[in-house]
Amino acid sequence: MKRAAAALEARVRDLPQERVLITDENLPGWRIKNLYSIRFADGAKYAVDTLEAAFKEHSVTWIMSTRDPADHLRSSYNYVVKQKGGTKDFEAWQKKIGSAEGLATLISDAAAHWGERGRLLAMEDAVREGGLWGADILRASGLSEDVIAGLAPVEAANARLPDALMPYVYRINEMKLDRDLRKEVLQLLLDVYDQARAADRVIEGGPK
Repeated sequence: MKRAAAALEARVRDLPQERVLITDENLPGWRIKNLYSIRFADGAKYAVDTLEAAFKEHSVTWIMSTRDPADHLRSSYNYVVKQKGGTKDFEAWQKKIGSAEGLATLISDAAAHWGERGRLLAMEDAVREGGLWGADILRASGLSEDVIAGLAPVEAANARLPDALMPYVYRINEMKLDRDLRKEVLQLLLDVYDQARAADRVIEGGPK
């Protein structure tokens, strides 16, 4: 990790830009399988300290986008069901994976370690404020409002599965289809759902 951090710092040093923003969805050790039970001191702290040591000649600010831990846990469950084909109910999965409180502790421990070097940006605030998604991160990195306003938005994407579709997803997963076919069927289900929503019709209940 020290070699990788040094190589990254050297690459950043050679860039002509005045400001460089480095982002990553997950620090080492932060994954769905342990995100709700791992301690900050048991992995991510080492990664943070290693990067800061390599970037000692730079002014480093850590930016973390946060979400309500309970909502994040539910969204993670839906993602696993969609991608992995799981059929366990949410309560059983939660007992295995950890708790929303565990994620809240991980976030607070990271924030405490960063101190003034850290910025926590709530996703709920970004949704409420509207505008360009991710603008809060760019703003925290120092970009001006004029530059942000001139950026072209990209098409929005959401991996969350609507609660009304979950019984159908479980049924599809129970069919034991191969992965590619299962994902194709799930996408077809989502397309039908989106069309029904567009016509102000909501699918209720589950398969009979």
